[in-house]
Amino acid sequence: IVEDILGPRFVCWSAHLFCKLPGDPTEQPWHQDAGFWPIAQSRALTMWIAFDDVDAANSSVTFIKGSHRLGRVPWQPTASDHHLLTAEIPDVDLLGPPVSSKMRAGEV
Repeated sequence: IVEDILGPRFVCWSAHLFCKLPGDPTEQPWHQDAGFWPIAQSRALTMWIAFDDVDAANSSVTFIKGSHRLGRVPWQPTASDHHLLTAEIPDVDLLGPPVSSKMRAGEV
């Protein structure tokens, strides 16, 4: 999949697994992945693989359509004790309506 997007010359810089069990209050605040990486964002790619069927009811990826065209947007420290990340994008509702993905296990 990555080769189809970037071509044959790429490196897997990092891999993460965020395991959230039922009832876990931890949530991801609104963010841009490239803001956490010490690499050029124009050459970075994030892939999200569903290990279970997901939709808006059980923590699917939610995004703002077209927000990747805005460049880096301002961040602020998170206000919640249950956020996995320490910074978030404030007033994300001003960027557009959120879109929740619906994926079956194994889909990217």
